[in-house]
Amino acid sequence: MDDLSAADSSVLSGKRVVLDPGHGGLFRGALGVKGLTEAEVNLGVALFLRGLLESRGVQVLMTRTDDRDYLTPADSTLRGDLTERMRRANAFRPDLFLSIHHNADARGAHDVNETQTYYKLGDQGPSLDAAQDVHRSLVRNLGIETQRLLPGNYFVLRNSAPPGILTEASYITDPDVEARLALAAKERLEAEALLIGLGHFFARRVPVVESFVASRARGGPADTIFDEIPAPFLAARIAGAFTTGLASGIASTIPDHAPLVAVRTALRRSMVRGAAPCAAACPVTRAASATVALGAAPDADRGQKR
Repeated sequence: MDDLSAADSSVLSGKRVVLDPGHGGLFRGALGVKGLTEAEVNLGVALFLRGLLESRGVQVLMTRTDDRDYLTPADSTLRGDLTERMRRANAFRPDLFLSIHHNADARGAHDVNETQTYYKLGDQGPSLDAAQDVHRSLVRNLGIETQRLLPGNYFVLRNSAPPGILTEASYITDPDVEARLALAAKERLEAEALLIGLGHFFARRVPVVESFVASRARGGPADTIFDEIPAPFLAARIAGAFTTGLASGIASTIPDHAPLVAVRTALRRSMVRGAAPCAAACPVTRAASATVALGAAPDADRGQKR
């Protein structure tokens, strides 16, 4: 297990986090061979994580703290349950939304196990950053070889005002996994892995844009009208050290005059329409004062809409 000191209280203190233990009440979620329900495992992990976060000064809201749902006589649908969860979550004004789940094999197989982490579809900035850090910690500390980091179009992520991620740490339909998840010690282990990932995410520094220029060519004078060319060349100057993901071929960054291919995902997303996600990014801290040359933005007709 990684050292819990990675979850630095000085970084975490004062942050606001919503923990959403998936399912509950009428909605049991996935079911293990021996009858263990996903809903109770999700809650167990979330309760351990709440304690770990609160001991480090984090303000935590849980969408449920017991085996319940949000059904009413007027609305007994899953959508109604999820809508109420997200109303409560967004009203808390958190820095991050984390929904905790465990998976089931759709074909009914009992020998499938995988760690999956989802980030809010379309947010290749802070949601992807958080997912990368949490996913890396889950993979390292749970030791499940098969793993994927994916965009997620789930209701709770689509409707999350802050950056949002959803974890499927393992498959409860695997009998060996089910047996482990029935143990409080294993639920706490997963909570500690989540804590470390969150600590890394909140330790990331945000780049500050000192200047931003759009021009017809690299190094050219600034301009604002580009009707006769497909797209302008964009460049920004960044102040201070910050953490970024690697994105080969996407941008050229020059901190302290040393060429480096990298750009922070959130910065790229805000300036380049339709840029490809940095799915395999690794966090790297950059030196103070960096010039980021983002290259030509995609044609407006060909770029993806955000």
